[in-house]
Amino acid sequence: MNIAQTPAELTSTVAADLLGLSRPTLLRWAREGMTDSFKVGSHARFRRTDVLRLREEREAQRRTAFQKLRELDADNDFEFFAD
Repeated sequence: MNIAQTPAELTSTVAADLLGLSRPTLLRWAREGMTDSFKVGSHARFRRTDVLRLREEREAQRRTAFQKLRELDADNDFEFFAD
């Protein structure tokens, strides 16, 4: 399923897959307020827009962390990365 085919409201399983998380982790994040969710009966649902925004934020954090690690490597002449 590509993003264009993804429904506006996602199950926890689909949302977790899009985020690259386990379903229990996503549900814990929702309980802790780290992401928005709503209930349909007893089932958690997630808005596609919220999930995609969170995915972009996580990707930006990963890029920033990787860049900082590369800078640390360059500053300290570590051999973590081969150029």
